[in-house]
Amino acid sequence: MKLKIGLIVIIFIFQFSCKSDQINKLRINTTFSAKETDQIIEMLHRFDSEICINEQKEIDVIEDCYASFFKRIKKETDYGKLDIGISEVQQDFIISALDKSLRKEFWAEGIGVLNRVINATSPPKTYHDTIKVISIGKGMFLDFLKNDVSAVSSKVKDYYERYLNMGVTPTIEADIITNYEEYDISDERIRLFIAVHYLTKNSNILYSNLSYEKSWDDFKRETKNNKETKNKN
Repeated sequence: MKLKIGLIVIIFIFQFSCKSDQINKLRINTTFSAKETDQIIEMLHRFDSEICINEQKEIDVIEDCYASFFKRIKKETDYGKLDIGISEVQQDFIISALDKSLRKEFWAEGIGVLNRVINATSPPKTYHDTIKVISIGKGMFLDFLKNDVSAVSSKVKDYYERYLNMGVTPTIEADIITNYEEYDISDERIRLFIAVHYLTKNSNILYSNLSYEKSWDDFKRETKNNKETKNKN
């Protein structure tokens, strides 16, 4: 009887230990409230799902999804482009997991100016394109990187310190892609960092592309109107 009770206790301890290992590590953060953490976990789940779908991998083996993702991204950046495979609709859906006030703890909005060139004209037309941009703001997310993630990842600590001094530099970008194996993808805190980094970049790429498409449509419309006016005269 004592042996039976002892076995039951051992099994209970083992099961409890396994369940503890499965606890989402975002749950133990010291920065966000429980309600905010629920929203963040949902956002990360949506991001993870899109990554795995795009890479045609099972989400149950999340490391395989991200390994494939980084290998693809590296090839693309070698050719001077970046497409993480998340559309405007998908991006909005992912970020909508956070309420508006919590989003402000992650991102800050601003205005950027790009020098555009339309090669279809002779000579090529150059113009300034004012676009919306976002960046990781000085809010709770940066506090999260400092207080909850830097202690478990020297890579994230380095990112955080460099970001405060210089913003996102090409060196930081390259390190995430090239040395992705040094980031513990099984840790949800690390994945949240990666997700926010790439959601930020993707937003700015989408804003830039949308603005260029609008400018190109305006140019074609203007050219068409000029031709029609000229023919009437």
